[in-house]
Amino acid sequence: MNRYAYVANNPAVWVDAEGLASIGGELYAGIGGGLTLGWDSCTGPFMKFKAGFGIGAGASFDPGELSPGRGAGIGGHGSSYGLYASGQAQALVLGWSGGARIGNAYDARGNWRPTGPEFEKPRWLPSVNWPPTKPKKLGLSVSVGAEGALF
Repeated sequence: MNRYAYVANNPAVWVDAEGLASIGGELYAGIGGGLTLGWDSCTGPFMKFKAGFGIGAGASFDPGELSPGRGAGIGGHGSSYGLYASGQAQALVLGWSGGARIGNAYDARGNWRPTGPEFEKPRWLPSVNWPPTKPKKLGLSVSVGAEGALF
Protein backbone atom coordinates (compact mmCIF):
# COMPACT_ATOMS: atom_id res chain seq x y z
CA MET A 1 0.00 0.00 0.00
CA ASN A 2 1.39 3.40 -0.97
CA ARG A 3 0.89 5.79 1.97
CA TYR A 4 1.82 8.86 -0.13
CA ALA A 5 -0.29 8.28 -3.28
CA TYR A 6 -2.49 11.28 -2.44
CA VAL A 7 0.55 13.56 -2.84
CA ALA A 8 2.08 11.80 -5.90
CA ASN A 9 4.79 10.17 -3.73
CA ASN A 10 6.22 13.59 -2.88
CA PRO A 11 5.04 14.66 0.61
CA ALA A 12 7.72 17.37 0.76
CA VAL A 13 6.12 19.29 -2.14
CA TRP A 14 2.44 18.21 -2.18
CA VAL A 15 0.33 18.15 0.99
CA ASP A 16 -3.22 17.26 1.90
CA ALA A 17 -3.67 20.17 4.27
CA GLU A 18 -7.46 19.83 4.60
CA GLY A 19 -7.61 16.02 4.95
CA LEU A 20 -10.28 15.55 2.26
CA ALA A 21 -10.96 12.48 0.12
CA SER A 22 -13.82 10.52 -1.45
CA ILE A 23 -14.30 7.42 -3.57
CA GLY A 24 -17.49 6.49 -5.37
CA GLY A 25 -19.23 4.58 -8.10
CA GLU A 26 -22.52 4.41 -9.97
CA LEU A 27 -24.27 1.90 -12.22
CA TYR A 28 -27.45 2.44 -14.25
CA ALA A 29 -29.14 -0.14 -16.48
CA GLY A 30 -32.63 1.39 -16.49
CA ILE A 31 -32.90 1.45 -12.69
CA GLY A 32 -29.67 2.07 -10.79
CA GLY A 33 -27.81 4.14 -8.28
CA GLY A 34 -24.54 5.35 -6.89
CA LEU A 35 -22.63 5.53 -3.63
CA THR A 36 -19.80 7.83 -2.52
CA LEU A 37 -17.88 7.43 0.74
CA GLY A 38 -15.61 10.19 1.95
CA TRP A 39 -13.71 11.90 4.72
CA ASP A 40 -13.58 15.58 5.63
CA SER A 41 -11.18 16.50 8.44
CA CYS A 42 -13.61 19.19 9.72
CA THR A 43 -16.77 17.09 9.80
CA GLY A 44 -15.53 13.47 9.69
CA PRO A 45 -16.90 10.67 7.50
CA PHE A 46 -19.71 11.22 4.99
CA MET A 47 -21.80 9.13 2.62
CA LYS A 48 -23.72 10.24 -0.46
CA PHE A 49 -26.17 7.99 -2.28
CA LYS A 50 -28.51 8.31 -5.21
CA ALA A 51 -31.10 6.14 -6.92
CA GLY A 52 -32.92 6.69 -10.16
CA PHE A 53 -33.22 5.89 -13.83
CA GLY A 54 -30.48 6.08 -16.41
CA ILE A 55 -27.87 4.28 -18.42
CA GLY A 56 -24.15 3.97 -17.85
CA ALA A 57 -21.53 3.42 -15.17
CA GLY A 58 -18.72 5.31 -13.52
CA ALA A 59 -16.13 5.35 -10.76
CA SER A 60 -14.37 8.28 -9.09
CA PHE A 61 -11.68 9.32 -6.63
CA ASP A 62 -11.66 12.94 -5.50
CA PRO A 63 -8.88 13.97 -3.11
CA GLY A 64 -10.51 17.38 -2.50
CA GLU A 65 -14.25 16.75 -2.05
CA LEU A 66 -15.90 18.56 0.85
CA SER A 67 -18.51 16.95 3.08
CA PRO A 68 -22.02 17.74 1.76
CA GLY A 69 -22.76 19.60 5.01
CA ARG A 70 -19.65 21.71 4.77
CA GLY A 71 -20.41 22.41 1.11
CA ALA A 72 -23.94 23.54 2.06
CA GLY A 73 -22.58 25.82 4.78
CA ILE A 74 -23.81 23.69 7.71
CA GLY A 75 -20.35 22.64 8.85
CA GLY A 76 -21.45 19.98 11.36
CA HIS A 77 -23.23 16.66 11.18
CA GLY A 78 -26.60 16.17 9.51
CA SER A 79 -28.31 14.89 6.37
CA SER A 80 -29.54 16.10 3.02
CA TYR A 81 -31.90 14.94 0.32
CA GLY A 82 -33.07 16.12 -3.06
CA LEU A 83 -33.63 15.47 -6.75
CA TYR A 84 -30.97 15.47 -9.44
CA ALA A 85 -30.39 15.16 -13.18
CA SER A 86 -26.87 14.66 -14.48
CA GLY A 87 -24.75 13.54 -17.38
CA GLN A 88 -21.05 12.79 -17.63
CA ALA A 89 -18.48 11.35 -20.01
CA GLN A 90 -15.10 11.30 -18.33
CA ALA A 91 -11.74 9.53 -18.50
CA LEU A 92 -9.51 10.54 -15.55
CA VAL A 93 -9.51 14.35 -15.75
CA LEU A 94 -10.49 14.66 -19.41
CA GLY A 95 -14.18 14.79 -20.27
CA TRP A 96 -17.53 16.53 -19.96
CA SER A 97 -20.02 16.83 -17.11
CA GLY A 98 -23.15 18.81 -16.35
CA GLY A 99 -26.28 18.61 -14.25
CA ALA A 100 -28.84 20.17 -11.94
CA ARG A 101 -30.07 19.50 -8.39
CA ILE A 102 -32.51 20.84 -5.82
CA GLY A 103 -33.03 19.81 -2.21
CA ASN A 104 -32.60 20.54 1.48
CA ALA A 105 -29.86 19.97 4.06
CA TYR A 106 -30.45 19.47 7.79
CA ASP A 107 -27.99 19.87 10.64
CA ALA A 108 -27.98 17.62 13.72
CA ARG A 109 -30.38 19.99 15.56
CA GLY A 110 -33.01 19.83 12.81
CA ASN A 111 -32.31 23.24 11.28
CA TRP A 112 -32.62 23.14 7.52
CA ARG A 113 -31.18 25.04 4.62
CA PRO A 114 -32.44 24.79 1.02
CA THR A 115 -29.74 23.67 -1.42
CA GLY A 116 -30.69 24.80 -4.84
CA PRO A 117 -31.75 24.85 -7.41
CA GLU A 118 -28.14 24.45 -8.54
CA PHE A 119 -27.21 24.18 -12.17
CA GLU A 120 -23.82 22.85 -13.13
CA LYS A 121 -23.05 24.35 -16.50
CA PRO A 122 -21.82 21.79 -18.99
CA ARG A 123 -18.07 22.07 -18.97
CA TRP A 124 -15.03 20.43 -20.39
CA LEU A 125 -12.68 19.26 -17.67
CA PRO A 126 -8.97 20.13 -17.78
CA SER A 127 -6.80 17.80 -19.83
CA VAL A 128 -3.85 17.98 -17.44
CA ASN A 129 -3.65 15.28 -14.76
CA TRP A 130 -1.56 17.47 -12.46
CA PRO A 131 -1.42 18.33 -9.61
CA PRO A 132 -2.44 15.04 -8.00
CA THR A 133 -5.30 16.79 -6.16
CA LYS A 134 -7.45 16.84 -9.33
CA PRO A 135 -10.50 14.49 -9.24
CA LYS A 136 -10.03 11.21 -11.11
CA LYS A 137 -13.22 9.94 -12.79
CA LEU A 138 -13.91 7.23 -15.31
CA GLY A 139 -17.35 6.65 -16.76
CA LEU A 140 -20.20 7.46 -19.08
CA SER A 141 -23.70 7.99 -17.70
CA VAL A 142 -26.94 9.93 -17.96
CA SER A 143 -29.36 9.70 -15.01
CA VAL A 144 -32.19 11.34 -13.06
CA GLY A 145 -33.54 10.50 -9.62
CA ALA A 146 -33.33 11.13 -5.90
CA GLU A 147 -30.18 11.69 -3.86
CA GLY A 148 -29.28 11.93 -0.22
CA ALA A 149 -26.32 12.24 2.11
CA LEU A 150 -25.33 11.58 5.71
CA PHE A 151 -22.51 13.67 7.15
